[in-house]
Amino acid sequence: MTLEESINHHFPEDQHQEEKRILAEFCQKWIVSGLADSDADKRLRSMDKSVFWSQLSEALVAKQLAKVGLVPEKNRRAEGPDFLIMHKCRRIWVEVITPEPRGLPRDYPKLDGGWHSFPSGEILLRWTAAIKEKTEKLLGIDYLRTGNISAGYRQKGIVCRDDIYVIAVNSVLLGGSFSEGSDYPFSAKATLGIGDRFVQFCTKQHKAVSAGWNYSPVTQNNNNASVRTDLFFDRKIAPVSAVWGGAWGLPIALGDDASTNIVHNPFADNALPPDLLPAQAEYVATITKQGEATVERRKGQLAP
Repeated sequence: MTLEESINHHFPEDQHQEEKRILAEFCQKWIVSGLADSDADKRLRSMDKSVFWSQLSEALVAKQLAKVGLVPEKNRRAEGPDFLIMHKCRRIWVEVITPEPRGLPRDYPKLDGGWHSFPSGEILLRWTAAIKEKTEKLLGIDYLRTGNISAGYRQKGIVCRDDIYVIAVNSVLLGGSFSEGSDYPFSAKATLGIGDRFVQFCTKQHKAVSAGWNYSPVTQNNNNASVRTDLFFDRKIAPVSAVWGGAWGLPIALGDDASTNIVHNPFADNALPPDLLPAQAEYVATITKQGEATVERRKGQLAP
């Protein structure tokens, strides 16, 4: 299968022929850029959606970084995070993952104008699974369960103890920006335990007296097992500096910005500097001495 045939397969809409031509040129440049994997050409010609998007996501993330003056370097080792950025003598690793839409309704997000239930619980589980997978890549497969660092990037000396480690989650297969329509993005819900919004009413005064968001530290998977959604409040996750969530899709190849956000780990061993990575918003949690947390939304450098 040629690259053009692969793109037509993954973007079957006939009305976007010019956009698909631009995307093909973008992919060709990526293949010879020096940043792509050695099998990038093969993966971009794959009919498998997850394989195709896994490779394309790296190219789109690299383009977003370069657009704000952050020149990514390719990790030349046989394994390790996707990109390395040098910033003020600090090493920042960026590991990209594109969660597959497993467990989501087949017709989502192709809505036909009628009423549909929003699969927020299923999407949240895909986010937690993606963050867990890349955390275990850094610290070892048993780390989150036992706390023992095994054969991950850190143990192998690929990511050093003083390095910043960022997990970039591309939500394009989970509905992209469509799935970020609530007050807080899924990146924050999966790491800071932000639950549903609530309003408290006074029946005597007949008015609302307070409003906010519930703290929801766990959710249930299909096996009724508890899955943590406050990962950044687990001190074992301190080696992960931040989660960079985005909807990196076709518009990025055409020159537009992605719908992106950054959630900083309040207990990070090595904090990601604010306003460094391209994003519309950044979320910062502040922990009081009493153990209470407040989450502040700050404008990112891509904010209008």
